[in-house]
Amino acid sequence: MSFNKLKKILSSDSHNNLDDIVQRAKNMEELCFILKKTLSNEAAEHLVGCNIRNTGKLIILCSSIAWAAKFRYQNELFLNAARKKFPNVTDCKIKVADIKA
Repeated sequence: MSFNKLKKILSSDSHNNLDDIVQRAKNMEELCFILKKTLSNEAAEHLVGCNIRNTGKLIILCSSIAWAAKFRYQNELFLNAARKKFPNVTDCKIKVADIKA
């Protein structure tokens, strides 16, 4: 991509949308870090990702059904940790990530 095309993209009105996307990605990275800090090192390795939906639902992705079962017992721990930075979190759902190796 040429410099002029990139400059045009970055100076357009749609650049604000890009800023929003980048900020959201940073927030979700921070949230994942916060949640992993609440877990043991072994358990943290199995937390694959997380998200907060517009409804306030915290979605936590883990690596297996077994870890999903373990994480479900820690819903309150996850909610309390997430609410310190993102007070709009209402509830928590644990899902298994569909990752193919």
